[in-house]
Amino acid sequence: MASEPPPLDALPNSDKRVRRLIWLYFFLLLFEGAIRKWLVPSQISSPLAIIRDPVLLYMYWLAFRAGKLPTSPFVVSCGVLAILSFLAGLLPDRNVLFVDLYGARTNFLHMPFIFLLPKFFSGKDVVNLGKWCLIIMIPVSFLMADQFLSSPDSWINKASTDEAAQIGGGSGRVRPPGIFTFATGAAEYSALCAVFLIYGTMFPHAYPKWALVGGGVSLVAGMALSISRLNLTSVGVVILCLLLFNCMRPGFVPRFIPVSILGVVALFFLLQLRPIQEGLDAFNARINDASASEGGQQGFIRRVTSVFTEAFSERLWEGPVEGHGLGMGTNAGSRLLTGKDSYLLAEGEWQRVTLESGPILGTLYLLWRVVLVLWLFRRSLSFAYRGRPLPILLFGAALPLVLIGQLGRPTTLGFTVLDAGLCIASMDAPLAIKLRPFRPLSRKSFRPASKPLPSA
Repeated sequence: MASEPPPLDALPNSDKRVRRLIWLYFFLLLFEGAIRKWLVPSQISSPLAIIRDPVLLYMYWLAFRAGKLPTSPFVVSCGVLAILSFLAGLLPDRNVLFVDLYGARTNFLHMPFIFLLPKFFSGKDVVNLGKWCLIIMIPVSFLMADQFLSSPDSWINKASTDEAAQIGGGSGRVRPPGIFTFATGAAEYSALCAVFLIYGTMFPHAYPKWALVGGGVSLVAGMALSISRLNLTSVGVVILCLLLFNCMRPGFVPRFIPVSILGVVALFFLLQLRPIQEGLDAFNARINDASASEGGQQGFIRRVTSVFTEAFSERLWEGPVEGHGLGMGTNAGSRLLTGKDSYLLAEGEWQRVTLESGPILGTLYLLWRVVLVLWLFRRSLSFAYRGRPLPILLFGAALPLVLIGQLGRPTTLGFTVLDAGLCIASMDAPLAIKLRPFRPLSRKSFRPASKPLPSA
């Protein structure tokens, strides 16, 4: 187990720079949507979708100079796949260079960041990042309420480009995206906020009470206004990981009793607010409409399983073995090739990957992501057994993104690598906050994770 990280002043200059660049990456991820929608002309909004890439490349350069560039088997194998997939995308009449480059950037460029972040981020940094997630969620919830109550064509509901529009949620409302370009970003952000809300509930000294209460109420309000099943599902996966942790360490369950009571009281008062009532009504209508169009429960199950099965349908085997070329399945690739946003190959992530890179390279890349998920899960479980909940909670936020997240969306790509990197950083760093003893757990429950713990 790693020892207590040195103070910032004791770190080399390169480490300080990388650490600050990680924070910059985080804040750009949160606010790039607001910048693209409201602060810059629509002509330069699309190029700003890769605003984090120069920051990322500079981090890689500094880490290389400091001899801390990740060289794990995941990074090496990812690099080999990147080279092979890029070369396959250059075959004649398959793709163009800029689309191929964007596809390589989408699938591979950000993945080493997952393993770079833990080298420079301590456990205290991870917890501190959670504080900012909860604080920023407070104004975001008010913004989502304004977006929900406003008309779809209002300025507050502007998309990232003039040609695009926010996704409708039924009942004449849009799915509020908050500070992000689309509602998917709000869902991914809600999952990350849920992680640190739960963590702050377990360890009351982690965050100021006003941030914990304000962030928790805002998260619930934002979910009620989201009209998004993805938002509900993303937070639900985190809660499932919490239940798994409580099964392994039942001594933490009593900590949630007073918070659950306060949550019920807060929910009662939230339900008295007109926007929340209208949001829940629109959410219910959205679920009923989706159920009718999908064919009920069986149709929903078919839709979920099709994400995996359609990737290996007959269409894959009828295409070229080297694929149609990296980037062709992304909206940016479509814009470069046709001048408009569309899905030239497929909307589902797994099908996009296999059609772009072919049955061999595409399957290997999907297998890489599956193995990464299994590795994160295995390590998270080992720390959960030792009474450390943060890795398994962050795994819950990262799981759907690493497995099936649509990486062609810049915000989804950012949250994918950030969540997975934070998950690893929370494993390898010591718990850098003061813990309040709580029975029936004893102080021995918080011994260093390198020592096996008895069951609670």
